[in-house]
Amino acid sequence: MTPASSCAATVKKYPKYLADEPDWAERAQNIADRLYELTLFIVGQLGVENVGARLNGRAVYHPSCSLIRKLGVREEPLRLLATPENRQKGSKL
Repeated sequence: MTPASSCAATVKKYPKYLADEPDWAERAQNIADRLYELTLFIVGQLGVENVGARLNGRAVYHPSCSLIRKLGVREEPLRLLATPENRQKGSKL
């Protein structure tokens, strides 16, 4: 599990990079298959959308290009941020 989407995206490409070395490509595939971006793991694998965190104030969320374009992760971070405890009156995500 990693919170770094660009690192996750790179590791998931290792099998392709190592295509000329079948033994190493297989090892890389084994790792890539087990690697998750943090929010994808929490929401998608564990099924948890409320981790009990609270935010008193405002925050800005900027989805990284790697998260969206390379990994296709869009909704999971927003689900974690959308818990009622973190929503200010009248705010939208």
